[in-house]
Amino acid sequence: RFRSEDGRVVWVRDEVSPVRDDDGKVLFWQGMLSDITDLKATEEALEESERRSALMIESVSDHSMVMLDADGTIVAWNPGAERLFGYSEAEALGKNVAIFDPEDQRHSGEALSDLRFAIEHGPSEHEGWRIRKDGSRFWGHVVTTPIWDEHRTLVGVARVTRDLTERREAERKLGQRVRQQAAVA
Repeated sequence: RFRSEDGRVVWVRDEVSPVRDDDGKVLFWQGMLSDITDLKATEEALEESERRSALMIESVSDHSMVMLDADGTIVAWNPGAERLFGYSEAEALGKNVAIFDPEDQRHSGEALSDLRFAIEHGPSEHEGWRIRKDGSRFWGHVVTTPIWDEHRTLVGVARVTRDLTERREAERKLGQRVRQQAAVA
C-alpha cells in the first residue's frame, strides 16, 4: 500500500518471477506491479458488511435465530435462541431442531416436514407449542426460510422463533370475557 502523487492510497500486488535461460539458470528477476485498489475496497466492504450482519444477529435478543442444515441439524445459534430455549450455543450446535418440539410432534416428524416444505415451496410460518431445555412450554411463532446461494444451491435454512405466549393468553382471556358477556346478554 502506498500513496500516489495525488494523495490517494493505492494497493498494489508485487509479483516477482525469475527469467531463466535454456539451461534453467536465472538470468534476471522480473517484477510486475498490479493495482488492486478496487479489489481491496471490495474486500473491505464485504468484511464490513459481514461484521454488521454478525452484530445485528448477535444483538437480537427477543427472537431466536437459528441456522439449520437440510436435515434439520442446528449449525448456527444466536443469543436470542439461548435466551428463549435455554440451551447454550455449545449445547445446541449439532442437535436436531426437533428438540424444541413437544414429544407428540417429535415422533410425528412435524419439524422436519415444515423444513422440507420451506425448502420445496419457500418460506413458511406457523404457531405452536415449543419446548425449552427445562421442559417448560411456550407458544411460538416460527418462520422457516431456505437460504440459497447465487447458483440456487441450498446453503441452509433460517428459523426465527418468537415467544407469543403472553399474546395468546391475552387473546384467550378476551375470548372468555366476550363469551361471558354474550351469555349474560
